[in-house]
Amino acid sequence: MSDALIVHAGPDAELLLSALRRIGIAPSSLSIHVSNRPDFDRYKALIVVWSAYAIGNDALKACVWKERHKGKLFFVRLDDSAIPVGFIGLHNTVDLRDWDGSASNPAFQALVGGLERKVGRSLGSKARPSAASKPSPKGLGSVASITSRTKIFLCYRRNDTQAITGRICDRLVAAFGKDRVVFDIDSIPYGIDFRDHIRDEMAACHTLIAVIGNEWLGRAASDESCPREPSDFVRHEIQMALEQKLRVIPALVGGARMPNPQDLPKELAAFCYLNAAPIDPGRDFHTHVDGLLRSIPNA
Repeated sequence: MSDALIVHAGPDAELLLSALRRIGIAPSSLSIHVSNRPDFDRYKALIVVWSAYAIGNDALKACVWKERHKGKLFFVRLDDSAIPVGFIGLHNTVDLRDWDGSASNPAFQALVGGLERKVGRSLGSKARPSAASKPSPKGLGSVASITSRTKIFLCYRRNDTQAITGRICDRLVAAFGKDRVVFDIDSIPYGIDFRDHIRDEMAACHTLIAVIGNEWLGRAASDESCPREPSDFVRHEIQMALEQKLRVIPALVGGARMPNPQDLPKELAAFCYLNAAPIDPGRDFHTHVDGLLRSIPNA
């Protein structure tokens, strides 16, 4: 069995191949086309290069999809092209979008380390430049910890806090940029499990802000928009954020209080004990949101 294969489309893997070869690693490379019939079972690790070329290549996506549960995929992102729906949450993604090809780049070094752990031996015959002088990604020891998580997820109920959540969103966009705020994930493609869609959106986020008003729990036990319901969107958003170890910040609007454990399903029990940020919809709104912004990590 060979060690590693780079799966790509077009010329987009040349920079990565060149950097690996400079430190003595010579993986196989395969640009996938419709006529290709790759034998992925020969390889211990598959490096999938996502780029504008790859996301438009149906043959590549079909091949990668078949390998998704075998535990040997490493996703590398080279440009700002959106990874296709269904693939984002499958595996953690190494972010090399601003990479200049340097072997001392911390994310590149972490990718090499992850490959070595997967194949069970040291790769490369040449000394590697040290990245000690550069800031390291949090938890550099594993590829799983260097996922590109740069966004903030706003979780709310329209029948509870729609207006003030829009105001909070405006402040977040002004502070961090529109592309770093996930707000209103309505565009779920037909035939797609909404839980998978939420998971895909959340894969790029490091923080979830749960905006809670006085109607957040629902008006009655039979209310479908309440966290006790298995199909409730808000329930799934918070549960996934807790499972993925995101920073979860409850924001209490207009004097709302945190729910009690008995009000929530057991999967959300930890949510009840999180320190919440008060948000006054009146004259203290901007002061309170300033405090909320200061609590957002990695911003």
